[in-house]
Amino acid sequence: PDRPGPAAAIDSWERPVLEAVAAADAPPLLDGKLDETAWKQAPASFRFLSISAGPAAYLGIPLVDTAVQACYDNQNLYLGLRMADPDVQALRKTASPDQPIEVLRKYDDTLVMFINAENARVRQFAVNAGGVKYYAGSAEWGVTGDDLRQAEWKAETGVADGYWTIEAAIPFKALEVACPISGARWRANFIRRFREFLIPESYWSRIRQKWTDVNCYGDLVFQ
Repeated sequence: PDRPGPAAAIDSWERPVLEAVAAADAPPLLDGKLDETAWKQAPASFRFLSISAGPAAYLGIPLVDTAVQACYDNQNLYLGLRMADPDVQALRKTASPDQPIEVLRKYDDTLVMFINAENARVRQFAVNAGGVKYYAGSAEWGVTGDDLRQAEWKAETGVADGYWTIEAAIPFKALEVACPISGARWRANFIRRFREFLIPESYWSRIRQKWTDVNCYGDLVFQ
């Protein structure tokens, strides 16, 4: 999707909203291309902030764009992300599935997704530019790595001229919830990490103190 007009100043504490559209008749085909009808109908949010370490270190509009979209059917929540990158040949994707998530976080081009469904436990999903995915949690959420490594979810990535993409399908059963009704409102956040921190991280919703603080997450609204 194209950014609708030039980037404008953003209120760093405004809670962003991502609308998930129903796609029961034609759910996305997971191929990393984001060219299905469902994505053409789903509004994109470019509401990412470039933030460095510390609660007061707000840097402003990122150097490169990140867009997120959402849709759903009776079984899955689908997330589509498009990450602009002026040098896609340099994308770092060295992590392997048997390595800890810190490898994706610290060294690779990675997108981390946090989903808080109907006040259930927060789930953390990470995908690097090579399609290696990781499903993890935090002890303070009552979630252990052993619980979450078994989660069934899918993600495919793609690389094009000037950007790379993620297309993910997260089953509602993996979130331990039923398919949400129209009007349901969840909490979510998305963090983009660049290879070896070449560019400061981009956050969809700004975190005041800790990235585990769901009160700072944005709203995921089902239409």
